Amino acid sequence: MSDVSAAATPPTPARRSTARRIAGFAVVGFIGFGSDAAVTLCLIGLGFNAFLGRALAILLAMATTYLLNRTLTFRDSADHDPARIAGEATRYILVAVGSAIFNWLVYSAALVAVPGLPPIVAIVMGSAAAMVASYLGYSRYAFRGRGGQSAP
Repeated sequence: MSDVSAAATPPTPARRSTARRIAGFAVVGFIGFGSDAAVTLCLIGLGFNAFLGRALAILLAMATTYLLNRTLTFRDSADHDPARIAGEATRYILVAVGSAIFNWLVYSAALVAVPGLPPIVAIVMGSAAAMVASYLGYSRYAFRGRGGQSAP
């Protein structure tokens, strides 16, 4: 058999599910990034310190992405039992805080290392650095599903 026949094999449901999740995560991440960047730049424009403004913006972006990821990206593994939603939210917050700290550290290091660097460039750097870790944490831990299984 040639490699051509193997390439023509349709994707499995698990692969389609994973591709859908990654695409959904990217869309939600873009929305979260937009809110993060807009709030950071607005707060800086209002006179906030660039480091404090970014920390506040990250908190807002966290809340936004939790609601969107729960509703869209991980909807099939998000728990719907009200008693378990608190556990899911707690796991999400733990992953989000770890990712946000990493994100903020990269952002801050970039601003300190490159005086005059536009904050938007540092925001992109921090967000890109934290993206992979946050997806893995959300899919494997926060939204692990009703039976304790990690999301694909």
